[in-house]
Amino acid sequence: MVALNIYIFTLILTISIVVLTPTLLAMVKTRTAKGVQISLFLIDLFLIIRLILQFLTEDQTKLYTVLHTISLLLISLATIKIFSNLIVKYVIEKFQLFEVPEILQTTAEILIFIISGFIILNTTLKLESSILVTSGILTLTIGLALKDTLGNLVSGLAIEYHKAITKGDWVLINKKGGNIENINWMTTNVLTYDNDDFIIPNSIFSKYSFINHSRPTAIHMMIIKIRVSYEIPPNLVKDTIMEVIRQQEFVLQEYDNSVILTRFNDFNIDYEIRVHIPDLIKFIPVKDGINSKLWYQFKRKKIPVSMPIRTTFIKKHVKEKDILSVEYKKKLLKTVDFLKPLKDQQIENLAKRVKLETFAADEMIIRQGEIGDNMYILEEGYAELLYEDINGDIRSINTVSSPSIFGELSSLSGSPRTVTVLALTDCKLFSLDKNTFSDLFNADPAIGQIISEIITSRKIQLDQISKTPKKIDTIPEREDIIKDFLSKMKTFFRF
Repeated sequence: MVALNIYIFTLILTISIVVLTPTLLAMVKTRTAKGVQISLFLIDLFLIIRLILQFLTEDQTKLYTVLHTISLLLISLATIKIFSNLIVKYVIEKFQLFEVPEILQTTAEILIFIISGFIILNTTLKLESSILVTSGILTLTIGLALKDTLGNLVSGLAIEYHKAITKGDWVLINKKGGNIENINWMTTNVLTYDNDDFIIPNSIFSKYSFINHSRPTAIHMMIIKIRVSYEIPPNLVKDTIMEVIRQQEFVLQEYDNSVILTRFNDFNIDYEIRVHIPDLIKFIPVKDGINSKLWYQFKRKKIPVSMPIRTTFIKKHVKEKDILSVEYKKKLLKTVDFLKPLKDQQIENLAKRVKLETFAADEMIIRQGEIGDNMYILEEGYAELLYEDINGDIRSINTVSSPSIFGELSSLSGSPRTVTVLALTDCKLFSLDKNTFSDLFNADPAIGQIISEIITSRKIQLDQISKTPKKIDTIPEREDIIKDFLSKMKTFFRF
């Protein structure tokens, strides 16, 4: 009766474990799921063997002893795995006490199992000295056969002990860069920049020289090399590049970012752009951002990037559609309200000096508070006008498209920019600089009076949008503002 009850209990427990295994696996973390799965499988085998033992007869003593020993070894290993995965790793890491390296966990499991296995074998099989000697020889033979495996284990332990690298570090190993994903008892896994898994046996890894980009800190200095023509003064190149660096989101501005002239070649000059980033993950987006924005900056400032010397090329000036023609520029300038009073010859003189500039999406065209010499006419693309109040709150005033103009207040009076203009898409703009207007006003001072009246109306409108407390309602007040603006123009242009 007792044997039957044990049989029924064991059968029910076995079925329950088998049925509940998927549910239990779903409840544990992915990191520990494999260890728990092995533990549950070992428990299943243990219960099956214990079930088989219920049917053995008294004359099958040796078979009973062997199966009994195997079942104890199985439940011992299962207990060690469960303790290791569910208690040690899960509890410790859940409460963020410290991280347990996988290789140390595996090594501890092996050592504990060897000790417990020896105790079980010695207790159940009553091992004699001759058997122990034979076992020692067998162990030595196995050790020699597994010398590479043991070498990987020892090397892995050495890596963990010295803490030269840890999980999450960015390293350069054997000309391959990537992130340390895992260090187990056999291999070190590196996820490369190309998202490939680079698997290195620990015994081989320990022989490599490598660079750890995450030590002593994750902050990394990246270097971008660029080559520019001799025609461009080095200070202009450096200032242009530094202007781009200051606009980069992931560049640490508090560090000493710089541009270094490194070499004079036969036909060009080499520069190094040195910037600091918070970690190596930002390397590609920062490099792309700097290179892309430099193209736009260089094109606006007419700084040619040097071509490879081995390339022979003839540069021909090809007009972009017809937007560079004087007639097209004249037509566009006539749409600007404060330029409508100008004579045809004056408009043509301005058109000949208009410059085409290109800005990248998310690049600032003008910045509020800065002194600017240029006014812009948007030819292609979309831009957003942003206003920052005295509390530092930034709000969008408007989104503009072709043929909107901006920057005229500052460029005509020398006053700080009143708004920030941000390119929402790649934008092409025509610009007129201070010198162009200076020549216009010196040739015809009366035109300054006319332009100041038109510009003043726009300034008053902007003040009302930006919630300036004082509103201009009377004619005398408006005339005072016109005179004040005209006085600033005369001082700025000296006419």
